[in-house]
Amino acid sequence: TGVQTCALPIYLMTNDLSAYYLDYTKDILYIERKDAPRRRQVQTVLYHATDVLVRLWAPILVHTAEEVNDFFKT
Repeated sequence: TGVQTCALPIYLMTNDLSAYYLDYTKDILYIERKDAPRRRQVQTVLYHATDVLVRLWAPILVHTAEEVNDFFKT
């Protein structure tokens, strides 16, 4: 159903990304040099996570997904 379709991405974003990964990596993004390998690794993971999440949400959030894709193309 529609509720189950939304529940998994919401759970992933809330419990795994926000509560754990983003909390852990924000310090790396703020403290490390712009060209530091560790910072670049975090940025790469966030880029790919955003790409996957946008694809998951695209059928529901059509205009938002389009805006994110337009931003990534620039």
